[in-house]
Amino acid sequence: MTERFNDPTTAHDQKRRALSPYLKFVRNLDPETSLETRIEHIAYDVFEDGIDWLVDALGAADVSAGVSVPAIHLEDEAVRDGVGRLLESGAEVVVHGYRHTSYMETPYETVDEELTAILDRFEADLDARPTGFHIPFMRCSSGTVRAAEEHGIEWIVGAEPSGVDTSITFLQPESPYDLQLFERGHDGPAVTDRMAAAAEDGSLLLSHPNIHAVHGARESFASFLEAESFATPSAVAAGEADRPGLLLDLFPPFQVR
Repeated sequence: MTERFNDPTTAHDQKRRALSPYLKFVRNLDPETSLETRIEHIAYDVFEDGIDWLVDALGAADVSAGVSVPAIHLEDEAVRDGVGRLLESGAEVVVHGYRHTSYMETPYETVDEELTAILDRFEADLDARPTGFHIPFMRCSSGTVRAAEEHGIEWIVGAEPSGVDTSITFLQPESPYDLQLFERGHDGPAVTDRMAAAAEDGSLLLSHPNIHAVHGARESFASFLEAESFATPSAVAAGEADRPGLLLDLFPPFQVR
């Protein structure tokens, strides 16, 4: 099934769905954010120089979290091993597209095909069957919801489309989240202070460890993990969390592969 997504036509369509919303986003950006900062946020992921620091930080803090992963990244052995180590430490893997593509207008048939390939890859590479879907760009079509429900997805991080009848639970992360705070000029300790202030029981915090690394803020992020107690997004979606949930997005917001 995954070979289907490597043919030129399908790959081009997925890349277009990754590129279009991101360029619209860039066009409307606050000009006060430096180009250098934004390039670093796009260019860097935590697997480039090893995932050890994050695995160690989560383990030392005894933190449970979700990890959202575009399935195509699992082609990289270092990523497979790193995500596998995170899962061994108690994290849960979360669908984040095959590539980091928009689902805003995607029809049911396309999403159905992609979810089949995504879930097959997670089972083959990680021996995991996700129940959550972190929607890139946080908006999706009704066809996306229908396909997700048919594939056993129980919760979605993103906005619920209007007029949809579904049993899926929709979660909205606290805003502004860390990426937005860094782009507004806050340093690492200030960012994690804001995150801690928003960490109410049953809320969901979205975090980008790669961005903390870009800003030399690994230490403050590790201290934040140690100071707080977190649940998986699944526990939040089920209404079983007596603490905030944590979702880790390890990859840059835009990569055309």
